[in-house]
Amino acid sequence: MIKDEKSAPVLDFRVPNGVLYYGPPGTGKTLLARIMAFEIGAWFEIMSGSAFHEMFVGVGAGRARDLFAKAEKNQPSMIIIDEVDSAAPARASGVQQHQESIGLVNQLLSLLDRIEKEELKILFVGITNRPDMLDPAFLRAGRLDRHIEVPLPGLEGRMAILKIHLTRPKIKPTNFDIDGSDGVMKEIAREIPGFAGADIRNLVNEAAIRAWRNQRNVITIEDFRESVTRVLLGPEKKQKLREEEPKLIAYHEAGHALTAMLLPQTDPVHFITMLPYGRSLGHTRLLPLDEYHITGQTRIFNQIKYILGGRIAEKIIFNELSTGAAGDIKMVTSIARTAVCAYGMSDLGPITIDDPNTYFPSLWSNWMKEEVDKAIKNLISNCEQEAAKLLMENKDRLNKLAEALLASEKKRLLGSELYEMFPDLKRNQAVGN
Repeated sequence: MIKDEKSAPVLDFRVPNGVLYYGPPGTGKTLLARIMAFEIGAWFEIMSGSAFHEMFVGVGAGRARDLFAKAEKNQPSMIIIDEVDSAAPARASGVQQHQESIGLVNQLLSLLDRIEKEELKILFVGITNRPDMLDPAFLRAGRLDRHIEVPLPGLEGRMAILKIHLTRPKIKPTNFDIDGSDGVMKEIAREIPGFAGADIRNLVNEAAIRAWRNQRNVITIEDFRESVTRVLLGPEKKQKLREEEPKLIAYHEAGHALTAMLLPQTDPVHFITMLPYGRSLGHTRLLPLDEYHITGQTRIFNQIKYILGGRIAEKIIFNELSTGAAGDIKMVTSIARTAVCAYGMSDLGPITIDDPNTYFPSLWSNWMKEEVDKAIKNLISNCEQEAAKLLMENKDRLNKLAEALLASEKKRLLGSELYEMFPDLKRNQAVGN
């Protein structure tokens, strides 16, 4: 027999005493906590975790008691602690900690227990970028019951945030449709994977500043393109190059772009430039076709090949290596190490190797560490050989692309121009893993 839901008894449940918001910086965790307080109509106070700390023992614990006393007087209420990992760091045996810090953690735990025991109408909200730094006692049931991740926004989220900052507090005029019907908003959002809400706000501001500097009252797509480059790499530098350097830079960037265009399962080239930005003397950017949540081995290895393409092009054309690939080498080493040590993409098999920065003893022998080093080196070497073979077979295309970049008035070529030069390479634009 099925009971009528309306006549069923009221379910007995306990409202969570605490909530932990965690995630990367700039994703709006503190803003969400404020909104929650306004939505439920509760009195609230926000404090930074570092505001509890003092040199003298007992001062921080006293501030915590005062804060809870105010919350108890103004029930229903919310206590919001930003950077809560600073107020409640993990206590570890054998690690020397200041007595003030230990006393503060114990006092906060005691006050959290009071919420449940005395059934106070107080909600404790902790906010942190580093949940791993919190004392485990904070995270158990009955204290910070609910753990909510606030991740980086996806493609649709970035488009929505862009629209918010282009319309509030005042509308910023653009020469494209803010609602996204012409596809420009999506193109901008695709160009900024990994940007948090705070980053997007800064990007819109940079685009508005660029429009103002060019004596325009309207923000254009070009303002956004230049602002993305400025945010990622730094401002464009005005510097005089030696006679042979522009050609070297052009071939380096052409090597990156052509390798990416020749390989399957790589994102299409968005643009290449030989203008210096920040510490970089040139730049090649790919534009993701889609959001990737799982990345396959082929895509990762092709990424290493594309990054090494600039260095290989230098060696093919000039028969000499330069310092211009230092950043590329650092990047491919990091990718290869992660592939071997975290993803098990080597002959060592599906094993996890310790983080070299960890403070704990290694789980593996010195022999295994040597094998890991060999696996990383072999992976990079194999990718380099395959990319070199690819560019050698397409040396005419490499020359054509580099010469076009050198001849360009703006010292920049858009992806559409590159694929017009080599229309047969469009088939390599892959959406899959």
